[in-house]
Amino acid sequence: MTTRNRRGFTLIELLVVIALSAVILTIIAVPLIQSFNITRAAQGFSDAQNRGRALIDRVTRDINNSTGVRDNSGTRGQLCLVIPSDPDFNGIVDGQLELLFGGLKLDILMPAQGDPTVGPSGALIDPDTGKEDPTLRAPKGQPVLPVGQGARMVRYFVGLRSPLNANGTPGVYTNPYDGFLMRRSGSQDNLYVLYRADVDLRVWNTATQSWILNSDLFDDVDTNGQPDNLDDPYFFVLRAAEVGTPAEAVKRNRINAWLKRSVVVTEISRYDMIQPVVNRATNRVEYDGVTPRILPLIQFRPSRVASEPATGMVALRSGEETQNSPKIASDVFSTEFGGWSNLLMRIFPSQYRVGGNPATPWNPYQPWLQDSPYLVGRNILDAGGNAVGFGLYYNDGTVPEATGGDMLFDISAYQQAQSIDRRSASFTGMLRYPFTYAIMQAGGGTWQSNATLREAFIPVSVDERRGRVNASFEITEVGGLTPPPGYVQPGVIPTGMDNRPWAATGLAITPTQAANLTNPGQINTDGMAGVWSDVGFNPSEPNSTINRRFNKLWNDWNGIAPGLPRERYAKRFVDLRFVRNLDGTASPLHPTEGFPRARIVPGSEIVMGPDQNPGTNYGQLVRYTRVAQRPVGPNQYYLNYVHQREPDWVALGFTVPANIYDPVAYNATDFVSAILQPQFRTGYLEFNSRFGEPIPQGNIWVSYRFQMTEPNDAVAVDYDTRQVLQINVTIRNYPQTNQPNPQTVTITGSGTVRNFIR
Repeated sequence: MTTRNRRGFTLIELLVVIALSAVILTIIAVPLIQSFNITRAAQGFSDAQNRGRALIDRVTRDINNSTGVRDNSGTRGQLCLVIPSDPDFNGIVDGQLELLFGGLKLDILMPAQGDPTVGPSGALIDPDTGKEDPTLRAPKGQPVLPVGQGARMVRYFVGLRSPLNANGTPGVYTNPYDGFLMRRSGSQDNLYVLYRADVDLRVWNTATQSWILNSDLFDDVDTNGQPDNLDDPYFFVLRAAEVGTPAEAVKRNRINAWLKRSVVVTEISRYDMIQPVVNRATNRVEYDGVTPRILPLIQFRPSRVASEPATGMVALRSGEETQNSPKIASDVFSTEFGGWSNLLMRIFPSQYRVGGNPATPWNPYQPWLQDSPYLVGRNILDAGGNAVGFGLYYNDGTVPEATGGDMLFDISAYQQAQSIDRRSASFTGMLRYPFTYAIMQAGGGTWQSNATLREAFIPVSVDERRGRVNASFEITEVGGLTPPPGYVQPGVIPTGMDNRPWAATGLAITPTQAANLTNPGQINTDGMAGVWSDVGFNPSEPNSTINRRFNKLWNDWNGIAPGLPRERYAKRFVDLRFVRNLDGTASPLHPTEGFPRARIVPGSEIVMGPDQNPGTNYGQLVRYTRVAQRPVGPNQYYLNYVHQREPDWVALGFTVPANIYDPVAYNATDFVSAILQPQFRTGYLEFNSRFGEPIPQGNIWVSYRFQMTEPNDAVAVDYDTRQVLQINVTIRNYPQTNQPNPQTVTITGSGTVRNFIR
């Protein structure tokens, strides 16, 4: 029998085989794992791109369908982020810091939707079912046309994925991936994510059958009717100072209410909306003391528009034709976009002549001269450099725009006074007259004694929402400290509160009847005793009446100006430059007490006077009709909006001073200056001047708007527009734990509010 020896593997052989197998497996597995890692990283990069694009599309779609976007500049767009303070680099965090960051919140106002129909039980009716829905707290359905703002708001904001722990304590930022703000670990992350909340500012209360503030999300309304905490940067953070106080439960409930109405539009895990600033030389976070430098990865910013020339709107329309229309300027300037914030405005006055020889044609379109003075609309700064309002400043070209110049007009004060109800108790003092109040708030109005500043004065107000510069004002916005006759107390507006300018017509008699008056009392008030320049006849004197002045001129004309046809130059007229408001305040058109650039806005005037037509209504107050050509008939008027080209008074046989053509020159005792020249000046208001048709006895009441712009004035505006929002998003995606470096993608987009209310 033959025996075969069986031989096994030695230990060395086994070890060699194992070693070779390990090498082979390593050669195979490492590239395979690396390929998986690369694939995972590529997927993360692609996912970040897709997520960023989808996010931009969603935000822009909400903006495009909205009626407006709330101003989120400055503190209004700030949010509080709680960040770990400087660790001791053993992984132990010393504390939590509450830091404020701007541009992290965007409130989009949505259009009104559906009809808020209430059923028999008091609940809103669901348009989908046609039945009452007690859970429906706001109407739903298609947008109401024309589009108007509704009670719903969409808010995008950055916050912790879990702002509260399960036990109700404040959640903390946890990033176990990169090891910068804290050491790496296998714990669950709690990163900053982007939320979208669709909320109702006001909800329907079935008990009271009225709309009330949504108290689940907002505090009581303030004096402007807005929720107190609408711009609270801590609305989604339970602050350390609130823990253990009565405010803790309120804040916790409010945060939970926001969570119920919000969805995460980035990702609930592995996506972070903040990034620490890292020094690549040391691979450590940059700190300011114990505060880490943090870069938010999303910014909602209004688009910046620099030096946009505002377009002047049509100054003269059909039916408002007038002589010398090339001198009529726009009183409203509009930009392409509205929703202004961070506004800086420049007004470049065109050069115009004061005085001059009528033989030389007017040239009102001289180009703007370089290095000449101009006006700047900018923030009013307090002693600490903080913006406390918006004003108009005179800049001589040598001082900084942001801080220098003489303030001429407090635009914020004007808007404040204009917004006050005339019937309210606070409507007192200069607040009754917004235009004058705005001047007085600008250094007490002392600048008015400076002739250079008066000549350069071009007051404006701004309409930030519509993107407009308004350069005209109501004459009733001009006044003084003394109330008009009949004013009793705040909260009461008697008839005498009307502060329009007015002029008395006088006794309704013809020149012949005036010359034949024998009653001593009538002779003193309506007779012809004296000369035309006496107080009773001069148009610049408040005691002069229209009919008496005309009668005097007609009867004495051949002794005053025999070389001029009486029928052409003797008129029943009012010179609005000298017609004061009811409280005695001088008109802005006044040659010396007003402003050289002041003009009447075409079509803005309302002239009321006694009815001149025979009948039962004779003498009753009616509105007169403007005519563009003479002669002027009953219940009609002719008005100069701007200065007209004048005759050569010397050639007509008059001896006149050298400054006769200067608009600020006036002499009440000079026949040319007081009687003839007003027919060619702004504010000349002519009535029916036929010999036998006097104006019925009563008063002529005139209201109008005035402006100080010239046709070639230029307005340039720098502003951020909320009508076009810029969205800058950086997506940081941590695709896997063994590669701490995240995949980062930055995407930029913009959204236009197509339904922005202009």
